Amino acid sequence: MAAEAIGSVVAAGLRPPSLHTARVVYGQGLGRRSLDFTANASVTWFDEARPGMPGRFRDARAGIEGTFMLRDLRNYGAPTLRVAGLYMYLHQEPLGLGLELFNQQEIDEPGHIGVFQAKLEFPTASNTIRLPLSFTYSNRTELSREADARGQFGISVNLDALFAEGR
Repeated sequence: MAAEAIGSVVAAGLRPPSLHTARVVYGQGLGRRSLDFTANASVTWFDEARPGMPGRFRDARAGIEGTFMLRDLRNYGAPTLRVAGLYMYLHQEPLGLGLELFNQQEIDEPGHIGVFQAKLEFPTASNTIRLPLSFTYSNRTELSREADARGQFGISVNLDALFAEGR
């Protein structure tokens, strides 16, 4: 329930319109090529069109992710390359109204949103610690505080491998 009017779509005392989503997901592993990939697509629409909304259709999304096991490095293991992309066409505002997020950015602009990520992860000798190097790009930045392109380097610890060594 809205305690006060939210934009021109939700009057005080009413709920925002309900959402419905249809989604298709496909995953496939290709063992000889050490490739796993997943693709998905979805469409979201509102239960009803309220005054001020341009119809019931909200958005369409398509995404793909691929994981490649690269050639083994002797005494270290195989590095992993992951790439992912997401495309979204936002036909209208996320709830049929402007939405302010944690970073004081308002998502109120329909249009095209694209995100691409790549991560190259190097194993260490025991495969307990992995060293990831990643890159992210987006054409819109409402959902993050960073610029539209950034890179990161980090350390991740595989606790399963760490505790398995002690047995």
